[in-house]
Amino acid sequence: MTSVLIFICGSFLGSIVTFFAIAIVISGKDTTYSQEETSDRKVYICGPTSGYNYQERCCVFNSIEQKLKKKGYDVFNPLKNGLDKNAREQQHMKVDIENLAKCDYIIFLPNWDTSYHCRLERNIANCCCIKNITMESIQY
Repeated sequence: MTSVLIFICGSFLGSIVTFFAIAIVISGKDTTYSQEETSDRKVYICGPTSGYNYQERCCVFNSIEQKLKKKGYDVFNPLKNGLDKNAREQQHMKVDIENLAKCDYIIFLPNWDTSYHCRLERNIANCCCIKNITMESIQY
């Protein structure tokens, strides 16, 4: 089954109001959460990856994933989205945003605000009323 998410964003500049829509086609993959899952405990990990060592980022994302799982959360780790790490950036964003929209929470890793894609994910999370989990809340 294929469905479409449409995000309508607006801005006000003087007397001109500009609206644009972002349409995201969702085409269920094995790596995505199904709509039937209703645990209300799904968390999306949001953190920068560009400009970092890939293996180091994997360690950071995996560590956060494990801490969240120990707290009882179902976690979507975008570094494990089912795509090859060398797939086009746009392919990763489509899969990641599709999964973000199905989450109940989002957690922001340090320096998330330096990444354009992380800021986009934050805006989508805000539009979808996805709640934040702080890094402090998962520390032991």
